[in-house]
Amino acid sequence: MTASLRPVIVAVLGLLALPVLGLAEGLTPLVPDAGGLDPSAVGDTGRLPAAGAGAPLSAGQRLRLGVVTGAEEGVRERVEPFREELQYRLAQPVDLFLMDTLGAATDALVRGDIDLMRLSASAYGAAETACACLDPLVVPRDGEGAEGFHAVLVTRAAEAATLAALSGGRLAIGDPAATAAFRMPLAGLAQEGIDPARFFSALVRVEGPREGLRALFDGRVDGALVWSTLIGDPEFGYSAGTLNEAFLSTRLDMDRIAVVWRSPRLPYAVMAARTDLSPALRARLRSVLSTLADDAPGAYFAIEPDFGGGYAVTDAAAVAGTLLPYRPEAQALLTRLARAAAPPPPAMPAAPQSSGQVPGQMPGQLPGQLPGQLPSQLPSQLPGQLPAEIPQATPLAQP
Repeated sequence: MTASLRPVIVAVLGLLALPVLGLAEGLTPLVPDAGGLDPSAVGDTGRLPAAGAGAPLSAGQRLRLGVVTGAEEGVRERVEPFREELQYRLAQPVDLFLMDTLGAATDALVRGDIDLMRLSASAYGAAETACACLDPLVVPRDGEGAEGFHAVLVTRAAEAATLAALSGGRLAIGDPAATAAFRMPLAGLAQEGIDPARFFSALVRVEGPREGLRALFDGRVDGALVWSTLIGDPEFGYSAGTLNEAFLSTRLDMDRIAVVWRSPRLPYAVMAARTDLSPALRARLRSVLSTLADDAPGAYFAIEPDFGGGYAVTDAAAVAGTLLPYRPEAQALLTRLARAAAPPPPAMPAAPQSSGQVPGQMPGQLPGQLPGQLPSQLPSQLPGQLPAEIPQATPLAQP
């Protein structure tokens, strides 16, 4: 990576609160196998040597698979069926490299110290911006068949039904690190010639997309940034996303909502390989991964436990939207907007609680549900967090 590009990925991954670490932080192959090079012979510390990093694989070389562990225990055992299946189907040795953070793993992929990795949409955008060296092979589909989601700008249907009509209004935005509620839509609007700071009278910080939707119906704002697959029945808020969650928890009448802008589709995650792998190997990887859920479901769910629809083949054009927030002009804009955004508005008074409701629990919350957490969220998800944002071993900073 050139000296000029290095600060870009460091800054971008810093937004995800994921430190960017080099290979000296213990990137060690953990799964030796017969044939090819001996993973224990990569230096007296067990670290990868600098020489040859990023070189294309030749016959007998080993494919280096990077996986993020986070705080999860037993990742090696969980992911092993996936590694074994890849090795069997490719007829080529595959080594597994476990890293503590998404930042460390993404940095390793950019540097060429690993060859293949599952990335969040944000991490893919940051990495490809930094090195222009990745080939997106496949993306996971959810159980409804969606290959990702859109950042969506919504308003009250009874009022402005077009984006132009929101000029001079107040827009609810999320945390500056959020993909769907800040970075992607504001960068996307700017690309279309709309400066959010001038187009809207105020950018009002809220605690995530669900709170933005509340603020819209409370009258505190005129538009809100949420996320949605935008597939499925609109009457039910589509198949997944903030609108679907609102429908499931409150039976929100979707006729009250108007979608006035949408971003390009963002993948839930991307399985990406370096472009210095041979075209034949990358084509073989695409083929193997796209049929993995049907041919070897145990191997598929070892790497994709949260998306049951299998892998869909993709390409750079299909995931190009992930790069929008990382263009230099977008970075400058987003930094300026983050500083200018108004702080979150004061919380609304608590609604009267029904009999048997736990103090602090919102009407309609399920037993054991965290305040602000939606029925469709997984137990490990934080309030306001999206499917692609579950702490690694699953993908994506907040969409």
